[in-house]
Amino acid sequence: MRVAQVIIDVKVAKLDNEYTYEIPSSLASLVQVGMRVEVPFNRRTLMGFVVDICEIDPAGIGYKILPITNVLDVAPVLNDELLAVADFIADNYYSYKISALQAMLPSVMKGAYSKVFVPNDLASPLERECYSGEELFKQGKADVEYVLNVKNKIKTEQRVKVLASGEIVTKKDYGLSAQRLKTQVKHGVIELVEVEVKRDVLGISGLEKSRKLELNDEQQAAFDAVTTDDVYLLEGITGSGKTEVFLHLIEKTLNEGRNVILLVPEISLTPQMLNRVTSRFGSLVATLHSALNPNERYDEWRRIKEGDARVVVGARSAVFAPLENIGLIIIDEEHEGSYAQDNAPSYHAREVAKFRAEHHRAPVILASATPSLESRARAQKGVYKHLTLTKRANPNAILPKVEIIDMAEELRTGNFSIFSSQLKEEIATTLESKNQAVLMINRRGYANFIMCRSCSYVPECPNCAVSLTYHASDNAMHCHYCGHREQRPQTCPSCGGNKISEFGVGTQKAVTELQKQFPDARILRIDADTTSRKGSLKKMLDEFGAGKHDIIVGTQIVAKGLDFPNVTLVGVVNADTTLNLPDYRASEKTFELLTQVAGRAGRADKLGTVVIQTYNPKHYAVDLVRNHDYNEFYQKEMRYRKMGKYSPFYYGIRIEIVDKNEDKALKKAYEITNRLKRQLAQSAIILGPVEAPVKKINNKFYYHINVKYRDEALIKAAIREIKDEIEDINIEKLA
Repeated sequence: MRVAQVIIDVKVAKLDNEYTYEIPSSLASLVQVGMRVEVPFNRRTLMGFVVDICEIDPAGIGYKILPITNVLDVAPVLNDELLAVADFIADNYYSYKISALQAMLPSVMKGAYSKVFVPNDLASPLERECYSGEELFKQGKADVEYVLNVKNKIKTEQRVKVLASGEIVTKKDYGLSAQRLKTQVKHGVIELVEVEVKRDVLGISGLEKSRKLELNDEQQAAFDAVTTDDVYLLEGITGSGKTEVFLHLIEKTLNEGRNVILLVPEISLTPQMLNRVTSRFGSLVATLHSALNPNERYDEWRRIKEGDARVVVGARSAVFAPLENIGLIIIDEEHEGSYAQDNAPSYHAREVAKFRAEHHRAPVILASATPSLESRARAQKGVYKHLTLTKRANPNAILPKVEIIDMAEELRTGNFSIFSSQLKEEIATTLESKNQAVLMINRRGYANFIMCRSCSYVPECPNCAVSLTYHASDNAMHCHYCGHREQRPQTCPSCGGNKISEFGVGTQKAVTELQKQFPDARILRIDADTTSRKGSLKKMLDEFGAGKHDIIVGTQIVAKGLDFPNVTLVGVVNADTTLNLPDYRASEKTFELLTQVAGRAGRADKLGTVVIQTYNPKHYAVDLVRNHDYNEFYQKEMRYRKMGKYSPFYYGIRIEIVDKNEDKALKKAYEITNRLKRQLAQSAIILGPVEAPVKKINNKFYYHINVKYRDEALIKAAIREIKDEIEDINIEKLA
């Protein structure tokens, strides 16, 4: 019997296995490894992925082998390499294999299951005609099947087929009126046909081609060094021209007949990077990221799959691009935490990229001005090859001057504004000289929260254990976790008083304050609220680049990747936001963020100034930004990590326990903790359980257990066993 091994669409640990199904003769010529199929499972029809095909002797099987009922693809959607990637993710990140497989496909291919009532033998033809399927089901005269509803939405366009030549052209190119077209159709001269038209997601048709820039000596040395299929850490100061090195390496790889993946950490970096890559390589470029609508993403995925696109630029999930013959993978801003996905399927794009590159024998470039401690440590040990760029690509550009302002001192001198005296002076000078400024605030909205000054009452989300964020635009309070919204109270719900005030600083409030101080300034606000509409971020950045705005006020979106020659001032309004996070990486994240945002200033011929406002001016993560001193930060932070037994000296896993009932969540957490301590007492450090930083989200309670270890092989079996036996837990690898 010819059978297929199928991973079915059920996210339950005990069912996350391969199941054997017969390939019926009617489908024998169709079923291939890497295809999606429909199979019967527990009185339902489910989708599954064929991961292997083989011959077996049914006589030796002690159960009935059911047949595949349908094939969903005309060709495999996943090749052998991507199936191996799914195995890698499932094994190393304790994820369901079906989740890993589905993460590789556009959302329109995942489908949804529709309930279908199938009359059984007891239902007569008359009953079937007179009663609905649901009524028959209630009478016990119908079975329920769940059928996968897959909608692959392609774009079509009516075009003209010239029958004499067989040539197909657009109606516009054919150049006749609708009436004359009808006449020619009637006389058999032409035929109107529907053809598929892939969406021009990148606007390639109207893009001006850019010229290739000459590399300086450091850039050339880095380019020349990439000769083998190793992992390279390209450490270059902000503005050192890492992107131009990428472009030269991409061109070299394409000329060798091989293909490229270029990852950026988030969508905010995509517009400018896409412009650079697309203007150089045109229609060979495709993009994959969450800002595309499902149909656009499906079109781009197929362009890649069919070989029309050879360079893929995108965020984290673009690491799964269905490229063949990969010759280079680049990860820009490799230090960014957004490369790690913590919800199912959890994975780190850097590790998946390395796995794919090893399969293709291709180099991996990890690039950053502030590499993660893990990557820098590997480079120090020679595990990665270390390349450095120590000067800005523009020979006239120098690193900006950094001023650190003690906001506690500002308060003591009577300045209660959210802007220090020096920052206000620098903004005034920048506006007078017709230059531009970027101000970063790590909060969107108007204020962090509102509070009653009489009784200290702070409105919280009824579904999550967080205070609500006030937005002036609709005079309402929002939860940024579950989306709950309610109007700002006029009086205190707790004491009835009327002393309700806003506390903290958000982007809206900063814009309001700036407009009072500088009424003639043209201010642009960039945050998750103002960039939610498709294409809005690119439009805003294009307008800013064209000089239509004087000041950008934004969240972390503005800290990375922006390259505008007229930006001479960068201000960080609240440098302490990331510093006070309950995370062992808080200092690293703060130094990275401040260094990155400081690098937006003075990238051309004009001298740049950076003003960082903080209540912790002597903290090394803040102070070392003054001299852009990554090396000193690395040495100091590594000492603290070693003392605390954190990455890169130890690996880490976080087990998250989730339950709608808090007592049950806590009980389960203690059971797992005690079990791990018994099993791993000699090979791991078990910490917890503790409440998650946000204990309650969407009416579910979260508790964490942290496991530190040196040898993954010793703890993998124990963690896998817990994952397989206990539902409602999430496992995240911390390093």
